[in-house]
Amino acid sequence: MLVRPFSDLHAEFWQANKIDRILGLVVPPLPTDQETVALVAGDIGLAHRQETWLKVVSLLAKRFLAVIYVEGNHFFYHNDYIGRIPELKIKVSLPKNVHFLENESVEINGVIFIGTMLWTDFQGKDFFKMQYARKNMNDFVVIKKPDGTRLMPEETVDLFQISKRYIFDTLATASGRKTVVVTHHGVSPLSIHPRFRGDSLNCAFMTDISNDIIDLGPVLWVHGHTHNSFDYTLGNTRVVVNPYGYKDVEVNPQFDKSLVIDL
Repeated sequence: MLVRPFSDLHAEFWQANKIDRILGLVVPPLPTDQETVALVAGDIGLAHRQETWLKVVSLLAKRFLAVIYVEGNHFFYHNDYIGRIPELKIKVSLPKNVHFLENESVEINGVIFIGTMLWTDFQGKDFFKMQYARKNMNDFVVIKKPDGTRLMPEETVDLFQISKRYIFDTLATASGRKTVVVTHHGVSPLSIHPRFRGDSLNCAFMTDISNDIIDLGPVLWVHGHTHNSFDYTLGNTRVVVNPYGYKDVEVNPQFDKSLVIDL
């Protein structure tokens, strides 16, 4: 099976009436798309602005065999959809071949795809790291819960634990099967660019679950969130990060718009 991984298109910054044209430039059509599964690892748009993320995945659905989609942290900016993904999926009309996964999995042509945003554990729920993130990350300023209060780092740790448990329970159940995991947040220090080593906010971008990945060995793990590209292995698992970035502002120079992986 062929898969095409990418993330962080940030279509909320694209001109709404040009999304189809811009998408065609950022993720150009390839002759193999109809037999390829697109792996979209989050931060495509904002939940309340369907002309961003929904428009993008719907356009992708017309080109690809299937689309695996997980939301990113920006998905919840300036709205109160956090914790309401099932409600949102009922509200919108997703194409049948788009699989919006949040602690869910789907099997396509014998391959099990597991998807979730993941979040992070702030290095074991470290109080000072969570307080630093609360003061220095937009996530904890502009993401509001349905009751109108701000999202707190401690709550994202709880969400991380739920997602981590789901991923590895599913991998254990699927032992011996070909599995692919798609998350938004990172899973290893190897996904930290050298210029950010030692940064106090790294724990908000990834949690080191390398040993768990090595133990259960999915064939591929795709994530986003960082706007730098990575391609490395953890045991038998290939980890791929292929983010685009912010159009006209900060585009990842290593983004591979034609990256295709044969599983």
